[in-house]
Amino acid sequence: MTRPNGIVIYRGPSLIDGVPIVCVMTGIAKESKNEKTGDELQTQIIREDVAPHIAAASGLDSAICGNCEARPTARNYCYVQKWREPNSVFQCFHRGNYPLATEHELQTIKSSGIAVRAGSYGDPAAIPLDVWRATGVRTGYTHQWEDDRVKPYAQFLMASVETLEQKKRANKKGFRTFRIIANKADLQPDEILCVNQSHGIDCATCGICAGQQVKAKNVGALVHGAKKGNFVKLQRRTVAA
Repeated sequence: MTRPNGIVIYRGPSLIDGVPIVCVMTGIAKESKNEKTGDELQTQIIREDVAPHIAAASGLDSAICGNCEARPTARNYCYVQKWREPNSVFQCFHRGNYPLATEHELQTIKSSGIAVRAGSYGDPAAIPLDVWRATGVRTGYTHQWEDDRVKPYAQFLMASVETLEQKKRANKKGFRTFRIIANKADLQPDEILCVNQSHGIDCATCGICAGQQVKAKNVGALVHGAKKGNFVKLQRRTVAA
């Protein structure tokens, strides 16, 4: 029997708004070919009832993205192409291709030491924290850091922020931050540029974006993706104001 490349690690209500969602971990049978992330197990958090690209276009992605400013119906600079990997996972899930993960499988993944990314698409705070603990998650980001309920997630996740004011508030709440920037000159003394952008090192090798699991500076990353121009324009307007 062919080993599935994905397993369902969570199926239940979104902790953001209660809508049914699914989290699928992929890369179980085939090593990731993503040059930026390297050999990390990826996790796609999707609505169970609406295809990702449709949910994103209609604003129904709030169930798995919460208040993220990068959403298409917000400021529209998200780099994730929802019709590709997230939609493929959605279709495979509904074809019954992904079995529910067993406790033994999760223990094996955690003990193996392989890097796990929480929320390759979707916000990890939509999923119970115990799920991420069970996987031994290494990399993850959340836009829901202002919600006091999410504070314990700081152990594993970076607070995803766009402004210095947000960075200050997130740091005060105990989060290390991952801040999107338009220029390298925007980096602060307590920030380091994403090493994939500065040295070409992949996420699996780097491991800096691991919340409080590591002692390191906050991280800044140059905005990327097809919609990055929307963020750059927003930053210019902010500076001009």
